[in-house]
Amino acid sequence: MTSLDWHRVAYVEFAFATVTLIIFPLALLVASVRVPAVRMRMLAYWRAAALLGITVYLWIAEMTMGFMTSVAARVIVPLVLWRGDIGATWKHPLPEPTSWQARVYRVWWYFVVVYSVAGAVSMIPMVGCAITGDAPASCQAWYGPPQAYASLFHEGADWWMLGRWAWVALSAYSLYLMATMYRLRQRTSERA
Repeated sequence: MTSLDWHRVAYVEFAFATVTLIIFPLALLVASVRVPAVRMRMLAYWRAAALLGITVYLWIAEMTMGFMTSVAARVIVPLVLWRGDIGATWKHPLPEPTSWQARVYRVWWYFVVVYSVAGAVSMIPMVGCAITGDAPASCQAWYGPPQAYASLFHEGADWWMLGRWAWVALSAYSLYLMATMYRLRQRTSERA
């Protein structure tokens, strides 16, 4: 693929992911305020999807760690959608399609699980960008859409500083993930 082809792929993927993984779930979260089972699942989704936002900010500063977080997010999001958050799953099982919110959630849920798994598989070759530090066209293309986003919403901001804040957010996210894994281990050992 040429450099131009990689840029097209990256922009289409960014636009599609923005609609599918940000705008639509935000609307569904607002619509599900009075449907606890959907609301709890959507809140669990947003905790997992925060890693997608961190990826965007790492890519704004052209930090190669974004390739690792991109794959990790595409693995974590379907896991959370499949299993739910630790507390949400047991208190609120997967919603039955009794309300329109639950029906829409189920359709979106299936789609995002498949889309995220396919995205994780397609991004595995890009992990080499983080490991080697090389910057071929296939790697550079992924920086374009987040930088266009930064130009719109962070005009005049230092992109390197945005990337450093992404590292702070990644550290906090990692601590939260470790605490969640610890709680899960505690709960499973209590059940045994």
